[in-house]
Amino acid sequence: MRKSTVLLALGAFAATAGSAMAMDDTLTAEQAGRNDIVFDLGVGAQVQPKFASSDDYIVLPYPLFAVSYLKLPVFGELVSAPKRAFSLYPSINFVGSRSSDDASYLKGMDDVDFAFELGPGIAYRYNMFRAFAEVRYGFTGHNGIVGSAGLDLVLDPMERIQVSFGPRVGFANDEYVETYFGVSAAEANTSAFNQYDPSGGFTDVGLGGRISYDWTEKVKLHLQADYTRYIGDVADSPVVEAGSEDQFSVGVGITYRFGADLFD
Repeated sequence: MRKSTVLLALGAFAATAGSAMAMDDTLTAEQAGRNDIVFDLGVGAQVQPKFASSDDYIVLPYPLFAVSYLKLPVFGELVSAPKRAFSLYPSINFVGSRSSDDASYLKGMDDVDFAFELGPGIAYRYNMFRAFAEVRYGFTGHNGIVGSAGLDLVLDPMERIQVSFGPRVGFANDEYVETYFGVSAAEANTSAFNQYDPSGGFTDVGLGGRISYDWTEKVKLHLQADYTRYIGDVADSPVVEAGSEDQFSVGVGITYRFGADLFD
């Protein structure tokens, strides 16, 4: 389980182990002009684990979406560019399916369907530092609660280039970790694993980094890399011990910026 660090939901480079491209490219009201919303829409692809704890990797495409400015009646500016400000945003993640045919050691284990995760995120930016936390609920593949938190250093080393990187920590409830890392009594009878009933809590720690390049005023290129290591009950899971405690992902993408005046 890795997290989606989707700042303003540039959500999509999500790994089966769970990562999504993060972005911090907010605008001032002056930069947004008469627009009530400014957003970036695009597509990307990511090399990621085939399933959570897998040591085999696949390439998957993803849509990309990020909100750079948002102003609503009554609430005012919910997303804007001050260097010392809170932001609220949707957190989105996709978790790939897992089949008993995906690895020899999974023989006898139940299949897990593809899952979509959705929930709220909150971030606080202070000059070069950005802290964030996200909580999501899973649909289809799992119905658990999963989330992440992190701290980024945000730098602009050159014109048109922004770099951010920092530590991450993931957490989840019992239902999530039981789905992906537990071994039920029935599975223990049909697989090579002993029964294992993990508890929720902190699930992983890691590092994430992103580089964005303003190719034109509206077109941006993105590169992101993440590393995660499972901890606690998740790391002790026989599924993880047979696979890998270490998870990596690398994604690239391109977005185009749109703006709209919603309320006038």
